[in-house]
Amino acid sequence: APRRNGGSALILPAPGDEHVFGMFFVEELYRASGWTTTLAMPEAPGEWVKRATSQSFDVICVSWSSEKCGEALAQCIGAARKRLRAAIVCGGHAALINRERLGVLGVDLVSASPQLALDFSRRKLLKQQERETTEARHYGG
Repeated sequence: APRRNGGSALILPAPGDEHVFGMFFVEELYRASGWTTTLAMPEAPGEWVKRATSQSFDVICVSWSSEKCGEALAQCIGAARKRLRAAIVCGGHAALINRERLGVLGVDLVSASPQLALDFSRRKLLKQQERETTEARHYGG
């Protein structure tokens, strides 16, 4: 299996969250590290789920700052998680406060550090690549 330098990352806020400044730093960090990045600003929950599941991303980075967006985000993650193979990483003030809730919803990492999120994403991508290589060898691909 060909080895990629970086994966693909979707970076988006919780639906309706207006505090998006930090997302630009996350996007730049991933892009500068060789990842293909997509920055999206869906406001409605349906639009959020559609965007998250419209492509096969390796990681979805969610910025959640305002607790008022919590129910909408929970619905979105619940709906999207069933159809995703991507890791979900959340950051932001409200994400840190609601770490346990996000874990129950299937979020893979909650962190205040974009670098930690990138390191986690790299490890997940490497494990996926190793799994694909092993399967290719096993099945004669």
